Amino acid sequence: MKNLKLHTPVGLTDLLPASYQFKRSLERRIETVFERYGYAFVSSPTLEYVAVFEGKGSIPVAEMYKLGDRNGDMLALRPDMTPAVARMAVTHHLTGGHGGDPLRVCYIEKAFRSHKYLQGRENEFTQAGAELMGISSPEADAELIALAVHGLLSAGLEHFRVDIGQVDFLPGVLAELKTALSETDCDNFMDHMIRRDYVAAEALTVKAKHIIPAGQLLSDLSQLTGGIDMLTRTKSMVSNPQAQAALRHLEEVYAILQDQGLGDHILLDLSMTGQLDYYTGVIFKGYAKGSGATVVDGGRYDRLLAAFSANDKPIPAVGFGIKIEGLLDALTAQGLVFKCESAETLLAYDKSARAVALATGDIMRKQGLHLESSLLNNSLPAGDLEAHKAYALRKNFKGIIYFSDPDTVLLINLESGKEQKVTVEELKNL
Repeated sequence: MKNLKLHTPVGLTDLLPASYQFKRSLERRIETVFERYGYAFVSSPTLEYVAVFEGKGSIPVAEMYKLGDRNGDMLALRPDMTPAVARMAVTHHLTGGHGGDPLRVCYIEKAFRSHKYLQGRENEFTQAGAELMGISSPEADAELIALAVHGLLSAGLEHFRVDIGQVDFLPGVLAELKTALSETDCDNFMDHMIRRDYVAAEALTVKAKHIIPAGQLLSDLSQLTGGIDMLTRTKSMVSNPQAQAALRHLEEVYAILQDQGLGDHILLDLSMTGQLDYYTGVIFKGYAKGSGATVVDGGRYDRLLAAFSANDKPIPAVGFGIKIEGLLDALTAQGLVFKCESAETLLAYDKSARAVALATGDIMRKQGLHLESSLLNNSLPAGDLEAHKAYALRKNFKGIIYFSDPDTVLLINLESGKEQKVTVEELKNL
């Protein structure tokens, strides 16, 4: 019989020191990018009412971890940060003031989903995300995409791309083909696209292939990816106003990203659909070599905040989330495990020098040095360094600072084997 005391629940895992340190170092890099773009960190409760997510086009209730509170209300471990942040923005009246000033917020938080089949996914994961509320424009959309790209670049990721689409494009093209495709055909087509069953989707468009050129366009979905040339070609093949507006919007977003020198990381993909129902405009996904799933998911969701408002007033918003665990997988697969800050020097002392050693060590830590205090100090004879050296070598430390008496310090370089005696005052000035 399985001893549950020694196991984690399915889909959950422990993070040991080295892995956790790598993860936190990555999060700090992304935090810095968010803050430099002017985004302020927020935090929502780990537990929210199920109603925050139910019916919002987010995560099915069946995939939520649910529990009841003492009042009988149903709570959920948050499965998605975007509805939680939308709820927070409306609850605390963070949007709509000062003539519609934009609200920029960000977060690095855990989310929880009870997947029926894991397939490489985790039931507990970290989202590093940003949301821009109160503004609807190509500039706002481009800012969030650029922020996501710079977040990935800050991690040192090399082989990745961000695909950008527009949820209004395909419905617009289908509307142009309504004489050949029934409403059921159109619904089935979109369902196939959401599930990425492109073969089934293309098979449905055979009925409309004779409608030139829009029908021909959909009959080969591979035509719908590329850059500005693809957009130009596609604009000449559709006449529906909704589809045309979507293409113009993407053209502007792409031009802004090109102005920022990010074009090499961008692919336009008109076959993209919003897998979350709350997306209303531009959508984007980040893919990286070494990760089996997307590392970035984002898009515009102009109707979501209205679901939390008493007056049902729509508030434009766009955001994204970086999947930290997926990004870690990609970095590892690409051989980009960067060095994390950790103690590299051992602080040791003779009993007679304890006071000055501990005080000096704290000064050096405030100056930025990472020191680990030896706990062997009281158990060794005066001047016995061998146990300290053996411990430091096991920990792969680079050196030892040993206070042999209140006035004298021995600096030991474990890489070269060199030793140097200095006074305490000289040490403070090094």
